[in-house]
Amino acid sequence: MVGSTVNLTARIESHTVGGQILISATTAAAAGDDLRVDAQLDVRAKGFAGPITAFEIGGIGVGGPAPRLLPE
Repeated sequence: MVGSTVNLTARIESHTVGGQILISATTAAAAGDDLRVDAQLDVRAKGFAGPITAFEIGGIGVGGPAPRLLPE
């Protein structure tokens, strides 16, 4: 796979620590209110002019009957 989206994904992933999950603003918007967002951060990404907003995910399915949550 090649392209700007793949490069951005790799750049965001390089900022994760341990079991942390980071996603882009585009992915967060597509997921909607189903996510528990624990933090928002701006990351510098090689090949991108300005900072990229990333979101730390703490859970999914928060509005449903069986949410999957990470410890805070």
